[in-house]
Amino acid sequence: MATTLAALNAERIELAPEPVYADAIWVSDYLIDPFEVPVADKIAVLDEYSGRLLAADGVDHVSAGLHAVKEQVFYADTFGSSITQQRVRIQPTLEATTVDAAEGTFETMRTLAPPTARDGKSSRATTCGLVDELASCRRCLPRRPRPPASRPDRPTW
Repeated sequence: MATTLAALNAERIELAPEPVYADAIWVSDYLIDPFEVPVADKIAVLDEYSGRLLAADGVDHVSAGLHAVKEQVFYADTFGSSITQQRVRIQPTLEATTVDAAEGTFETMRTLAPPTARDGKSSRATTCGLVDELASCRRCLPRRPRPPASRPDRPTW
């Protein structure tokens, strides 16, 4: 590929000197492998979070999920480096729905916490601000301003 694209580059490119890392292993920090946590325990945590949202006035439905990733990458180059890397990330998500049966409308709000490197059990209380985010969802969802209703006699486009 470098040979093919060389014609597009006007300047000579030289690689910076870098030490060789032979048989190097790097593993991200985590206390508990989320894939070793029993499914029942994961469900219990999501059930607890869902219950917090359902306890709020106006919340009619909650969906919860957990994405867990254990990524393993192997890198080798012609200089002699060979590196194995492992990263672990989890991302719990919750979505609360409130329904206005009289108007035939609904509103949803979803957590936005990004995936982070943490273990399955420590996520119970400190999941990257998820607990605070749940409290915000409970307070804000029933009060979110509703968009103006569209009328059949007035197109919105």
